[in-house]
Amino acid sequence: MVKTAHSDDVGVAIRQTFSPSLFLPGVTPSPALVGASTTDAHPAVAMLTKREREILQLVSDGHSNSQLARMLWVTEQTVKFHLSNIYRKLDVANRTEASRWAQIHGLLEPATPEPLVGGLSAGV
Repeated sequence: MVKTAHSDDVGVAIRQTFSPSLFLPGVTPSPALVGASTTDAHPAVAMLTKREREILQLVSDGHSNSQLARMLWVTEQTVKFHLSNIYRKLDVANRTEASRWAQIHGLLEPATPEPLVGGLSAGV
C-alpha cells in the first residue's frame, strides 16, 4: 500500500490479507465490518465499501478505468481490483450490469440535465 491510499482501501487490503476466502455464498458480512448501514434496501448494498460505491457511481457516469485511476489518484490495477469486488458482491458480470444494478437499487445520484448553449436546459 502507498501512504496516499484511501482509508477504505487500507481496510479492504487488511481484511483480505487475513481472509482465507474472498467470497462466501449466502454469508453477509457484518455491517460493522464493512462500515455500512443496516437500513439499506438490498443486502448487497451493505457489502459495498464507501470507495466501491464511489467507483460504481463514476463507472455509471461512463468513466473508463484509466480515467478513474487519474481521478482517484490510484493505479488502474487498484480500480480493477475494486471493480472485481463490486462485480462479485453484486453478482454481475460487467460494468454495464453493475451500473444497471446500482440504478435499480437507488445507489446512483440523480442526473442533472446539461445546459445547452444560451443557458437553456436540455429538457426545455
